[in-house]
Order: sequence, then C-alpha cells, then structure tokens
Amino acid sequence: MKQEILSVLAAVHRRQQRSFAVRAAVWGLLASALLGVVVGIWKVLTGQPIGPGVAGSLLLAGPVIGLVAGLLLKRPMHAAAIAVDEHYRLKDRSITALQFVAEAEQTPLRELQVSDTAAHLRQVDARSVAPLRMPKTLPYAVVTLLTAMTLLFWPVDSQEILAKPLEPLPGILMAADEIDRGLEELKEIAEEEEDEELKELIAELEEEVDAMKLPGVELKEALEKISEMQERMQQEQAEYNESLMDNQLQSVGGALMAAGDFQGAGAKLEQKEFDEAAEELEQLEQVNLQRKEQRALEEKLGSLAETCEQLGLGQLADTLSEMCEGCKSGNSGKMSESSRKLARQTRRHQRRKTINSLLRAQCNRLSECKGMCKSNQVGPPRLVNEQSNKPSEQWGKATTGSPYGDKSDIASAGDVEEITGQAGDGPSEVEITYAPEGREQARRQAQGSYDEYQKMAEAVLDSEPIPLGHRQTIRTYFELIRPGIDEAEAVDEATAK
Repeated sequence: MKQEILSVLAAVHRRQQRSFAVRAAVWGLLASALLGVVVGIWKVLTGQPIGPGVAGSLLLAGPVIGLVAGLLLKRPMHAAAIAVDEHYRLKDRSITALQFVAEAEQTPLRELQVSDTAAHLRQVDARSVAPLRMPKTLPYAVVTLLTAMTLLFWPVDSQEILAKPLEPLPGILMAADEIDRGLEELKEIAEEEEDEELKELIAELEEEVDAMKLPGVELKEALEKISEMQERMQQEQAEYNESLMDNQLQSVGGALMAAGDFQGAGAKLEQKEFDEAAEELEQLEQVNLQRKEQRALEEKLGSLAETCEQLGLGQLADTLSEMCEGCKSGNSGKMSESSRKLARQTRRHQRRKTINSLLRAQCNRLSECKGMCKSNQVGPPRLVNEQSNKPSEQWGKATTGSPYGDKSDIASAGDVEEITGQAGDGPSEVEITYAPEGREQARRQAQGSYDEYQKMAEAVLDSEPIPLGHRQTIRTYFELIRPGIDEAEAVDEATAK
C-alpha cells in the first residue's frame, strides 16, 4: 500500500516540478527582456554600439538562471497530495495517508485509512492533476523580448570614433627641436675628442628629448625633463675646475718666461692662448738653456709641481716634475718630451674649455626652451626690422623693431647754439676766497710739524754724550742756518721762474 501511494504521488510531484521550472524560466526571460529594453534605450540615446554576443548573453542569462533555479529548488511531496485531493475531492485522504505512511507506528485504523486511500488513488491520472500549461507571464515575456531584441540589434548610425593620443604641444616640439640643434654641436666635439663620458651624456639627453616629442606629454612633464637636462650639464661642468687649470697654466707660463727657448710658449700661456702655446711647445725639438736659466726654471717648476700636487692636478704635476728633472740634469731630450706632454695637456684643457662653453650655452638655451614650452605659437618669434601698418594674421608673434614708437613731431624748430673752445678757457665766474679760519688751521699744522721735529732734534742731542755748553752752541747753530720766511718765499719764486 505504501509504495502504491508514493508512486502515484511521485508522478504528480514530477509534473509539478517541471511546471515550476518552466514558470521560473519564463520569469527569468521576462527579467532579461526588461533589462535588455533598458540597455537598448541607453544604446539608442547615447549611440554606443553593443556587440551581438553581449546582447545575446544578456537575453539568455535570465531564462537559463530561472530554469536552473526551478530544477534545483525541490517542491515538497505534500504539494502533490494536496493537488490530488483538490482535483478528485478526496477530502484530504491523500494528505492523511501520506502522513500515516511516514510515521512508524501503525494501527488498524490507520491501515484501513491507507487502504482506502490507495483504492482511490488507483484512478488518479497525473497529467490531469498537474497539466503542463503555458505560464500566464509568457506572452508578456515574449513581447518584452522582441522589444529588447529590436533595440539591442538595431544598427545605430554613429560616427566612427578614432581613438588616438593627444598631439604634443607646439611649444614643446619647438623646444625639443632647439635642444636637438644644440646637442648636434656637442656631438661633433665629442666625436673629435673621442670623449666617451660626453657621448654617454649626449645619448641620455637625446633620449630625454625623444621622450618630450611623444604624444600626450604635458607642459609640467616637459619642464621637469628640461630641468633634469640642465642639472646633468651643470654636474658635467662642475667635474672639471676650469678656472683652477687656467691659473696654474698661467703660472707655468710665467715660469717658462725665465728660459729663452720657452719664452714664446710662456707668453701664450700667460695670455691664455692655449692652442698657440701648445704649438710652440710641440715645436721645441731641441732645448738649449744656459746654466743660470736652468737653475731658475728648475726652482720655479719644482714649486709649481708641488702646488699642483696639493691642488689635485696630478698629471700636470708629473709633467712639471719631469721638466724640472730635465732642467736639473741638463737632458735636452727629456725636456723636449715633457714639453710635448705639457702641450698635449694644454690642448686638452683648451678642448675642455670649449666643451664647457658649449655646455653653458646649452644650459642657457634650455632656459630659453622653458619659455618656448609655455608659448602657444607654432614657430619661433620673427624679428621685423621695420614697422608694418598692414593687417596680418601673425599679430602677436613678431617684434616691430621700434619698441619706443615713432618720434614726436615737433612743429617748431628750437634755437641751437654751438659752443666752441676748450673747457676752462675764458673768464670764469668762480671766485676763490680764503677765510681766516683756513689760515689759522694752516698755521696750527705748521706749528705742530715744527714742534714734532724740534722734539726729534732734542731727543738726538740727549742721546749723545755732549756737554751742556756744547749742546747750546749746536742749537744756536741750527737756528741760524734754518731758513726764514722771507728766504723761503724767495726760493719759491725762483723755483717758479
């Protein structure tokens, strides 16, 4: 009896579960269709295209999720018993029998009830109890689905969007080109001198300039890159103490002036004409110095070598030491060889000065490039020598050449007097007077000078072992030979004539 009742109710339960899954799928379809309508309206309003795959996934997601949920959410067997009782009007016989079957304790009354229910359930048709009908929401879901498909798959006339990065600012491009021109000069010098460190610096700066030309570079970023380049150039200049080397080479030139064969090179070194000095030193194939010149040159070069060693100029100190040893030993070949070494160092110093000069010019150019970056003009500023009165679209991009404007037009011609002669000639309106105060001051100064020298004379007399009577005689003698005022005036007049 128990299996018979459960088998009948199980058939009804399976049909109810299928019907529930279908209704859940239809509800999911309705939800997806509503969401598709919303997305389709947004597509039409904004003109943004939506791919077919995205639209299809959006519409299929709802019914699939609903179907899976309907199959996983199991309906209770109690619902099947209720449906059977309602359809066949069994007055809760199926519910009661299902409850009695589930309990372990069985009584004759319960067995009788179960037998009666089993007899009634033999005529049950599961298809009539739980028919698979179309859900009531299916028409609404279909209409909504068609609307959503129309909105989602209907082509939208929209302009083609070309995604490309922002173009670099004209001012930044102009500044980058200007920096490139300056780097070309540095590159030529670096190749001539074969300076690897300078070549590496130029390569790094070229990378920075190429980065400035990339699309999307902002003004702040470009200014930061220019500041970094300036800092690197200043560091490169600071590594070489140009003024210190200038001073030491000038001192070497002064020392070489003491020797006849080195006077030409020494004069060029003192005048800071280092290339000419290097040529003079290279031409010294044979050095002939007198013994006196050798000793003087040896002393000066030795002192300069010690000074250069203390200042950290090791190569120059070694060269001067070799020249000093050559002077000491009188070895002409050694002095010629050390002279050529000094010539190479002098020429290298001149090249380094040129490099530093170019680096300073490039730093100044970078400062100007910062202003170019901030400008909005397409090309460099033009200089117009004459003012133009014609209208032009290039206003604000040039200079007129006359910053002070036109001269004022004076209607009347003023009187112009030309003064000839020399300054100070002719009568003067200046009157020179001497005040009594001035004469008194001069008299006091003269008396003070007389008293001072009188004390000095007395001190001299006191320091000598002279008798008192003789001292008075000496004083009288000096008073007699001292010129008076009249004699002094006569001497002044004679001198003036």
